[in-house]
Amino acid sequence: MKLNYTQLKDKIKGCFNGKNVGGTLGAPFECLRRINDVNFYVQKNIDKNPPPNDDLDLQIVWLNAAMKFGSEVDKNILAEYWLTYIYPRWSEYGTAKANLSRGFSAGVSGRLENAYGESCGSFIRSEIWACLAPAHPEVASVYAFYDSSVDHYGEGVYGEVFCAAAESAAFAVSDIEKVIEIGLSYIPENCLVTKAVKIARDSYKRGLSWQQAREKLFKEVPGSFGLQCKPLSEMTEEEKNSKAGCDAPNNIGIAAIGLYYGEGDFGKTICTAVNCGEDTDCSAGFAGALLGIILGDEGLPKKWTDVLDGVINTCCIDLSEWGFFCPKTVSEFTDGILRVIPSFLKPDYLCEPLVTFCEEIYEVKGLDGDKLFCPPYEIFKRNLWRNRGERKFDINELSRLPKWAEFEEFPVFKAVLTYEKEPYIKAGESFGFDLTLINNGVARSQLWANVKVMTSGGLTVAGGGEFALPLQNTYRYEAKQSFSVTLNVNHSATEEVYVIVELNGCLLYTSPSPRHSFGTIRAKLIVADSRDVTNE
Repeated sequence: MKLNYTQLKDKIKGCFNGKNVGGTLGAPFECLRRINDVNFYVQKNIDKNPPPNDDLDLQIVWLNAAMKFGSEVDKNILAEYWLTYIYPRWSEYGTAKANLSRGFSAGVSGRLENAYGESCGSFIRSEIWACLAPAHPEVASVYAFYDSSVDHYGEGVYGEVFCAAAESAAFAVSDIEKVIEIGLSYIPENCLVTKAVKIARDSYKRGLSWQQAREKLFKEVPGSFGLQCKPLSEMTEEEKNSKAGCDAPNNIGIAAIGLYYGEGDFGKTICTAVNCGEDTDCSAGFAGALLGIILGDEGLPKKWTDVLDGVINTCCIDLSEWGFFCPKTVSEFTDGILRVIPSFLKPDYLCEPLVTFCEEIYEVKGLDGDKLFCPPYEIFKRNLWRNRGERKFDINELSRLPKWAEFEEFPVFKAVLTYEKEPYIKAGESFGFDLTLINNGVARSQLWANVKVMTSGGLTVAGGGEFALPLQNTYRYEAKQSFSVTLNVNHSATEEVYVIVELNGCLLYTSPSPRHSFGTIRAKLIVADSRDVTNE
């Protein structure tokens, strides 16, 4: 299928106007566990002045990163933009900033000591990746994973991947149920996000009311968001004794209730999501954005959009840095995204652009039908010798990463460095790592990787830390090596130490002349007293 410039503009604008409307509607009811009775905005003085919403703020920051780096945006770039432009230190934002500031890489930063790692803070910013990769959920899902890994893990990551994939698919498919099924294909079948969405779907198909669907969701996939601002004196006995759960699955399930029971009606959809309670601005914001893509801006009811007039107010962005693009309206935001799409998508995904004066007009070649679903994981592909592979990890590879792992991408191979446990080490203790190199098929040649493990701060490497790994010329061939480091018994328990793996890819028949896949992958360990460490 093809999406022309006019269609893209209408759907992207619809996405963020729908997001803005849903977030504004839900804002006054955030953090409340109750059934609401909302049918329109309750705020006073919101005419062309919606309340600030961090759900949009972070996406503006990511757009700036994409403007600068195009498709080369990765987790490390997003981490740098996070530290530079996003100033809040609450909840998962604060945890991520603290971990990043201590030297942990993006990915580990979202997991280490993060009580909010499976919360709602990343699925709320999924729309930017869907709009930069319209009708290409296989692309949008990868960037959503990078994004979420900075400050989330597990269900928090699955939540954003699901939302980004579904929203990207919505550029090509108007049937809500199919869009949701496509989104689910990009996350594990047994994860809680999948379970929550299926509860909403099955409840609707069985003819249950949305209230009954909500009750079933809360029992089987509980969350905790709606109890955060409620004192014990106001809690029911059921609430006091209820099991705390993951907020991302619970609130995505609420959004799914809105989408199924809304039956394509925009107002009914966002009101149903808000009336379920919990993280109301996030659930209604996602539901509104998804439906906004399907309907397009022209299809959104003026009753909802005219009040806000597409105004964007921010609250989390540090605008003191020179050269930052901060749109004041959804129209400006949309135009910024449209300018970036050609540098974000591969040339294969774009039709021949027609440049007229200062305006670039183009079409996007999107996927359709079953091609929108997540492709199966394949180690060996047809036409092996012709396959050029991909430098970047795809969503199948990312979803298979170990729990504690660093990962980096190089021109002709990818690298994964896995910790044996949480990144804590005691004096006198040995700590193990697994290094995996993956031939990405770009070189289409037999490769060798020369590896040198370097350490700091009292660490020593067993066996000297130098070895070579063969990378056969088959797509996704994996070469693995385990190694361990030991911390000096007399080392201070107040320091941090690093393991740096230097990688140098070489052609077999020209070795030792190096290829240009040269770089490092780094792991960080915290030196800690055994009394203060509980390893998972």
